[in-house]
Amino acid sequence: MSRKKPLTEKELIAAFEEDFDEDVPLDMSDEDSDDSLQDPHYNPDKSTDNDEDNATGEETLLPVSVSSTMQKLRQVVAQNASAGGKPPASPVDFENIVWTDPTGRQQHFPFIGKSGQKICIDETLVPFRGRLSFRQYIPSKRHRYGIKLYKLCTDKGYTWNMSIYVGKDNTEDRTQSASQNVTMKLIEELLNEGRTLFVDNFYTSMPLAYQLLAQKTHLIGTLRANRKYISPAVKDAKLAKNQIIAKETPDGVTILKWRDQRDVRMLTTCHSGSETVVTRNKHGKEKIKPKCIVDYDHGKFLVDVSDQLASYNTALRRCSKWYRKLLIEVLWGTALVNASYLYNENSVNKENMNITLFRQSVVSSLLETSTKSASSSSRRNSRGNAVRHLVTHEAKKRARCVSCYSMYGKNGKIVDGKKKMASQDITVCDECEGNPHFCKDCFNNNH
Repeated sequence: MSRKKPLTEKELIAAFEEDFDEDVPLDMSDEDSDDSLQDPHYNPDKSTDNDEDNATGEETLLPVSVSSTMQKLRQVVAQNASAGGKPPASPVDFENIVWTDPTGRQQHFPFIGKSGQKICIDETLVPFRGRLSFRQYIPSKRHRYGIKLYKLCTDKGYTWNMSIYVGKDNTEDRTQSASQNVTMKLIEELLNEGRTLFVDNFYTSMPLAYQLLAQKTHLIGTLRANRKYISPAVKDAKLAKNQIIAKETPDGVTILKWRDQRDVRMLTTCHSGSETVVTRNKHGKEKIKPKCIVDYDHGKFLVDVSDQLASYNTALRRCSKWYRKLLIEVLWGTALVNASYLYNENSVNKENMNITLFRQSVVSSLLETSTKSASSSSRRNSRGNAVRHLVTHEAKKRARCVSCYSMYGKNGKIVDGKKKMASQDITVCDECEGNPHFCKDCFNNNH
């Protein structure tokens, strides 16, 4: 059977605009049944050399009703497929990217956001060694086993967004990689504002770079050697120490390799491969580095800052319930670090409070709130904390309860038709001033 030409756009539109209510049987018995759309003299009862299924003269008739539109649409799609038709091409043909030498031009988007031009995405672990289906093992972390969190941080470790990894997500876009789906989910509300995203080699890829460029967001990250669509000239180059090789695309994506102690591969959309800076190591020796690597070093530590601040005076303890650990880490770790950042940014006296003092002030405020209902006679110890009132001894003589006496007086008081008097007890409170007497009910109500 000869291969037919794909239908043109006008022919497709004409096919869709036809009167589908016409009572015409549609033959879907084999792949050649779509000839009825092209040849008005097509007869399914006549067999051909290439059509053995129709040799018996039988045909399969489908009812023509509301579903006839869908049946005809399927025939049109089947005809295009049999004629070599292909789905619309991707906006970027990654298989045929043109790589050129560095041109020195830079592409910059104007930053229109309120804060956080530099943002960073990385993963962190909440330590947990119990049984859990989505427990992760990351040997590079201090706590190798735990619950993995994806975090997006901005200035000074402020966590803007966070996602918990709970296993494979079947609802995600399967045409993209898992790392690309996570990145776009976290950064969704920060796009089209001219920001620069810093990621490690787990996230960096050519499709992600183009997807962010289309939404006015730059990408800088380290690159794995086995990533797809990178320049073979950069990938296979053998470099001497401090030597640099770079290639660019017409869209402004730069792939770079720099040889230090080992090969360092970078992908950037806001630097040219020819940009270098002179730096000094701890011994004062000068070294020439690509500018994208220097900027990466200054932008990639944002998540590390958040984790470091959360680790000071941590409230995590050994526990068999994973959700308790996760809740404590989010509230006492991430949320408190964010609160500290906002407090220092909006402080009236412009004096920054470190995270340890901020935690102490939060705890003191909570303790003051919890003891606000205590009596005014309560005393505090040298640290300023409320002292717990206890009955440590009993008096030799009975005396009226000070609380009952303040309500009923010396001669008593009529309440609900009954006369009530202040009770006499031998129990005293050693912490209150004057060691007053209290009955059991009044002691509990006033302390």
